Amino acid sequence: MLTANPEFRDLSLAPMRQGKDGSVELDLGVLGGQAQRLVVTLERDGKIVGMSSFDAANLNDPATSLAAHVLEARNTIFARELWHELQMESRSLLSYDVKQYETAIVYTGKHGFQIKLELLSPSTFLPSEEALPENLLAESIQITLSLLLEHYHRQQESLRSRPAPPSQPRSQAQVTCYLLRPIIARIIQMDAIEECTRYIGKLVQSLKHSKIAETKFELVTIPVAVAEVVKATQGSGPISPTQALFQGLLQPPWFAIDLTIMPGHRMSILGQTYLTPVTTTLYQVNLRASPQAEIPNTLIDACPPSRDYPSFKDLREYLNRAVSCAVTNYSHKMLEQLERKGQEKDLQVADDAGQGHLWQKSVIGTSLFTSVAPRRNIRFEVACPEGNPQLVVSTRVSLPDGSSTSMAEHIWQSARSGASARGIILPSVLSELVKRAYR
Repeated sequence: MLTANPEFRDLSLAPMRQGKDGSVELDLGVLGGQAQRLVVTLERDGKIVGMSSFDAANLNDPATSLAAHVLEARNTIFARELWHELQMESRSLLSYDVKQYETAIVYTGKHGFQIKLELLSPSTFLPSEEALPENLLAESIQITLSLLLEHYHRQQESLRSRPAPPSQPRSQAQVTCYLLRPIIARIIQMDAIEECTRYIGKLVQSLKHSKIAETKFELVTIPVAVAEVVKATQGSGPISPTQALFQGLLQPPWFAIDLTIMPGHRMSILGQTYLTPVTTTLYQVNLRASPQAEIPNTLIDACPPSRDYPSFKDLREYLNRAVSCAVTNYSHKMLEQLERKGQEKDLQVADDAGQGHLWQKSVIGTSLFTSVAPRRNIRFEVACPEGNPQLVVSTRVSLPDGSSTSMAEHIWQSARSGASARGIILPSVLSELVKRAYR
């Protein structure tokens, strides 16, 4: 599709001339007789892992037909305008690690991933000698950029064909050209999914090693249904199915994680990546009530979530506190039952203290204590050193005369180490803590 930009319109008026042998020749003028293409190169940790192809006709070959010359001139014009628009857009993406050089545009993502865009000719293009593992991804990015530019052309044409109200300023009738930003948004979304699933997966594994029942998580994503996207978007105005598809695909993508910490304690984590005004992923947490009335979701009152979490770091802090509160409530009920059984066996203590041996929750909600002799305290915490979540349970027992204090710490990690490696589980820690009062 030929561009409407005046800077490139004159290049399409290359005249045809008659050669010395009577054949028709195309005067390429400023095109210089060389084809050009936008080439996408992918790098990970400084190593090239993918590169898009360079499918251009050899204009210097006398056997090349006139139709091939005209087609190549059109494709070169389109590639140059695509490069021009990318240069214009990259100036507003500096905060997303997009750097603009004289001959290249480079985006650097997380974990050493890099996308390099270059406008190359056959003389400067150096193809890889072997098939690279991510060539398909590089080709997909190159095709997506071209399709997004064509979508921008259609938007401009549709805008010019509709009369604007006289009161509307001309500046408001402009369509913003988003080419590289949707690519960055998709990469940010994939990084968010990987970051969430890796952390929550390790957290669930740590809880399983401590023998907390029914802890699990599930990732929920919905594939794009083209027919549904077109149907949902066409109701907004008289637009073609192609435009409706692009508008639907440019909507904020989302994913959800259904996390079950323990029976009755469930939460749904929704991550949605927005394109504008800031390209980032926002998180929302919804606590689900238990379908079983006898197991309420205590987090609804003990640890309610905020409305939004602007980063995974903020979400991770809430997850750590929510899991700590859930484990505290789970242990509180178990300690109450064990304490009553201990009182039944020790009649003298039961007669003297009555209900004094029952455990109480601290103000912060992640520790339990009893004030009767011997004084005992237990604290629950989810720590994440170097991004590896682990359940830490600290116990403290004081003698009645206060002469000494016994302290212990148990740590369950995603890998079988620490308490799980020694065969220690959370129910046994709680049982041992109660037994200290009735020996």
